[in-house]
Amino acid sequence: MNKPLIDKFVQESSGLTKSLIESLKDGVVLFDNKKEVILINDSMMHITGLPQEGFLISELTSLFKSKVNIQLQLDHALNNGKETFINDVNILKYFYEMRIFPVKDVAEKIIGGAIVFHDITYLKEIDQMKTEFISIASHQLRTPLTSIRWYTQMLYDGDAGKMTKKQTEFINEVHQGSIKMIELINSLLNVSRLEAGRIKIEPKPTDLIQVIKKAMQETKMIAAEKGKKCQIELNIKTKVPDQVMVDPIAFSQIIENFLSNAYRYTPMKNGKISVLFEEYDHSHFQISVTDNGIGIPLEMQNKLFVKFARAENAKKMVAEGSGLGLYIVKLLIESFHGKVWFKSTENQGTTFYFTLPKQGMSPRKGDRNLEKNY
Repeated sequence: MNKPLIDKFVQESSGLTKSLIESLKDGVVLFDNKKEVILINDSMMHITGLPQEGFLISELTSLFKSKVNIQLQLDHALNNGKETFINDVNILKYFYEMRIFPVKDVAEKIIGGAIVFHDITYLKEIDQMKTEFISIASHQLRTPLTSIRWYTQMLYDGDAGKMTKKQTEFINEVHQGSIKMIELINSLLNVSRLEAGRIKIEPKPTDLIQVIKKAMQETKMIAAEKGKKCQIELNIKTKVPDQVMVDPIAFSQIIENFLSNAYRYTPMKNGKISVLFEEYDHSHFQISVTDNGIGIPLEMQNKLFVKFARAENAKKMVAEGSGLGLYIVKLLIESFHGKVWFKSTENQGTTFYFTLPKQGMSPRKGDRNLEKNY
């Protein structure tokens, strides 16, 4: 379909659609299936500085920066007739949510599309202030908590004299509480640094399989200490180089998190965890961790990688947990241009998948490494 047909489509709406679009505070642009702009409202002109007509949609989308390919998302909407949402695009110092809608005629044939930009700069600024507050507060809390940890350890070891059994129990509770608080603070610091792009990714030649095996062995030891019977196996279905350029700390933290979650939410008896290493495509490996645990409720699945999110069945089974682990893992995986997803059925188990470039992580500037829970 061409421009006159879309003009007719707009006119058949009695001019109401056009008036509504032009009055919206959100930036809106309509285009035909040749990607020629036919209508742009005042808000969009103010955002982009583009004229009211006479340009291609590619000239508009080229102004915006995004982690995803906007042109591919636009083609997807036009070819499949489905709405596309991009939650973070920016131009200069402003940030927007972007929605791409296919426009259809009365016969349901796609004749063009619409793009809507919603300004979320204010929300970004609030989120940045929260991140900075968490970072400052965490730094201030970590020093006294570290002192509490070491002094309680000395008391527990008898360095200040022998204590009664009851006193020892109390000191041990304080000591364990301080360790958990330090772990939470380190997680909060990692979140704030990852969000600000201040985590230093330092790729080194790394034996990926050895890192996975070490994490598996540590998980087995933890299970044994807790008296939990849990079978853990590794399956390798592709040729893996002896050394891949990866930040070993970041990669280890990703594997440890998935194994830890799998272990925590599997049954006390007959628990089973499987790690699968295979090829995703010509340029990526795929690693997956499968368990036969409690699974993730359907209503929780779209919130799983959100900060502080924990499913109710997870809270009932394991009361402790910050809800930050998977959020951190997602940021780490995305930092080296991988992707993460999962499949889960409640009461049947969960599989987490993530991809890793075969060339490994690319170095990224930053001022801090990941905080370890020492």
